[in-house]
Amino acid sequence: MTDEELKREKELRKQDQARARKEEWEKIRSLGTGARIRYFWDYYKFVLVIGFFVIMAVYFIANMIIGSRIERLLYTCIMNVDEIDADSELLAKDFEQSLGGIGKWERVEFDLSLRIDPDSSGTSQADVANTMKMTALLQTGTLDVCIAPPAVTRFLQEQGMLLELDELPESEWNLGAVAEDCLYYAPEPLYDEETGELILPQTEADGSAQTGEISERAEHLYAVRIDQAGVLQRYGIHVGNEVWFSVIGSSDHTEMASKLFDFLLGQA
Repeated sequence: MTDEELKREKELRKQDQARARKEEWEKIRSLGTGARIRYFWDYYKFVLVIGFFVIMAVYFIANMIIGSRIERLLYTCIMNVDEIDADSELLAKDFEQSLGGIGKWERVEFDLSLRIDPDSSGTSQADVANTMKMTALLQTGTLDVCIAPPAVTRFLQEQGMLLELDELPESEWNLGAVAEDCLYYAPEPLYDEETGELILPQTEADGSAQTGEISERAEHLYAVRIDQAGVLQRYGIHVGNEVWFSVIGSSDHTEMASKLFDFLLGQA
């Protein structure tokens, strides 16, 4: 076969392929929406499945690469928020500006989705979901700061989750200017000497812990009331509610937490 004949045959194949594609596209266009979906699934499901997994793989790899570069400066849970127009994005933006700006790969996060009801049985779907999220945040060391109503703050302290603020350097935390009635002091959590397990207040009341051990515990500062400054209300958060600022005991960002504390008290 000569070169001219080969060229001619190649051109005919291209024309046949183009004609076949056109006929198939016209056939697809003539089908209804449901029939099109069935057609694509019947004839192209292998390609669609492969394409789906390729897209998902690219998505997860991209997120892993981006996630590995991001440095979280502070993660704050503002708990039991009822307002539907709360503006956490503006709060984060204003706080970042008070810091003089942050880097491209640095993040300050405010999470308004978590709800805890200390009086609940904890068996509802919402209770279980919130407990699982709280556990995940604590186990991964993500959570730094909690801003919550008094009952929730007291619950967190009794569960041994909160940092003793009066043990932090005075140069880092300006607590001297805060009124005495805005400071939440409580006895430090009690732990079983043999097992190391936390002894909850209801267990103490049952007599499982000796009265002497309970009374000898030192009191520490665990939270500070911040709603009186009115800063949160500017963002439609906990409007008219009493809320307290506390730091999680495992947090590695206490200095940044102190800057948020100053900002929420209008001292930044």
